[in-house]
Amino acid sequence: TAFNGNVNNWDMSNVSNITYFFFNCSSFNRNLNNWDVSNVQDILALFFGASSFNGAIDNWNTVKITNFQQAFVNSAVNQNLGAWNILAATNLQNVFQNTPLSTPNYDAILIGWKNQSPFRALSAGFGNAKYTLGGAAAAARASLISNSGWTITDGGGI
Repeated sequence: TAFNGNVNNWDMSNVSNITYFFFNCSSFNRNLNNWDVSNVQDILALFFGASSFNGAIDNWNTVKITNFQQAFVNSAVNQNLGAWNILAATNLQNVFQNTPLSTPNYDAILIGWKNQSPFRALSAGFGNAKYTLGGAAAAARASLISNSGWTITDGGGI
């Protein structure tokens, strides 16, 4: 739980599964944007319980990741991951459960993910995150539900 080492330059290019990698590492908060995760397929509970983690991961190549389930549960992640490619996703259940995801970041995620035109019905859990009513985020959320068949759990609109 006390681990906070610098692992930003690790060669992750041949890794396909980082399930539970930082599970309950409550002190970990490092930049991981240098990681090549282009072959990763599973990030189940990757930062589950990493209650200090909000390190940079926004430029990850997530094109092959299928399982995002509980990736950020009880973490401190509050960033715009709208550029993450979620077209291979088969599981987004509780991905942001109990995270402090801000409204601007949640809005950006909804808009970014909707713009990828995902047509796979998914159940996506955003915990208590709130989106902006009456704008692009609300429209993106509505489109994900009505056009892509998503079930979205969140804190509602504000």
